[in-house]
Parts: sequence; C-alpha cells; structure tokens
Amino acid sequence: MNVRALLVTRFRELSMKIAASNRDALTLIHVAWLSDAIRRLKQSDFQAILVDLDLPDAKGLKALHALMEVAPHLPILVLGDDTVLEQLKNMEHGAHHYLLKHRLDSDTLMRALHGSIARKASEGVLLSDTRRAQLAINSIGDGVLSTNNAGLITFLNPVAQTLIGCTYTEGVGRHLLDVYQVIDAATRQRVVPRLESPNS
Repeated sequence: MNVRALLVTRFRELSMKIAASNRDALTLIHVAWLSDAIRRLKQSDFQAILVDLDLPDAKGLKALHALMEVAPHLPILVLGDDTVLEQLKNMEHGAHHYLLKHRLDSDTLMRALHGSIARKASEGVLLSDTRRAQLAINSIGDGVLSTNNAGLITFLNPVAQTLIGCTYTEGVGRHLLDVYQVIDAATRQRVVPRLESPNS
C-alpha cells in the first residue's frame, strides 16, 4: 500500500533521505514551515503527518498541538533526537509514534506509518461506537447512572439528572450516596443501597 504523507521539517537532507529510501511505498509532500503544513492539510488528502518539531515558525508541543487541531483524524509521527522523557512527553500530548532521526531506515519508517494509520483508524471506529452508545443512552426514557468501584459517579444521562436533581457536571465525581437517596415506601426511612462490583 502506498502511503501519502506530509513531511514537516526545515531539514531538506532529512526530506531527501526519507524520500529516496521509500520511493515505491511512500508519496511524500515536504514543507518546512508549520504555516505551510496547515495550508497543505486543508487543501490535500493525506494519511499521516511526519514532523520534526524544530520548525522555523513553531517549536515543540506548540507545533504538535497546531497539527492535531487542523488534522485530528490523522496520525502524527514525530521525528527527533530527544531523550526518552521528551519522547514520552510527545506521546502523552498526542503523537502516535516517535522516530529517532539518526536511526531512521526505510523498514522502521514504513512499519511505524502503517501501524500508526491502523491504530488511528481503530480509534475512529471505537470513538464512533462510543458516540452511538452515548446517543442511545441519552435518548432512552429511563434514568441511567454509573459509578466506579468506589461508588463515585462516572455518568448520568439526562433522565437521571432530572430524577436526581443535579446536572452531569454537579454529579460526576461525587459519591452516589451524596446525590441519590432511596426511601422505603412503607417506612419512609432511608435505605442505603448495596454497591457491588461486577466481579462480586
């Protein structure tokens, strides 16, 4: 499969090295500035972004975040020579892969590109399924509330919000017993529900 990728780096020799080693498997469009990358992403269809975060008009996480905002549907692979901590920081902030420039070869690059594209596609399917489930839960006529193992509320649908009398923002993170009280119909005494974990 031929991959169409946008390479964002001010280092022309890096662009030539990547393009030369992957002529048959990779169609590469090279730009040196973040502003040019943003313009290209709005105009053309790409499958991935390769970026060296040392750009003339933006550096580091600022460049990464700008690319993620313009192309949230694309995997971003960062090219660099940073320490392991810097690599992890980039991954925590949304990069799909981190490739060391001085160790970059054709096989490593293509494996990383194909893996990142596949992971991003899977994320999209999972996100789509989650959104559909969320819409279904929000549209049913029953109150739906979920908690974690500690009894802290993690979700309230609109009907549950109305029944309990607190909004999603007010309820999430609070203990169930702080916002929801069960009253025995005959004795009018408060009943403390037993919270069970799925494994019990």
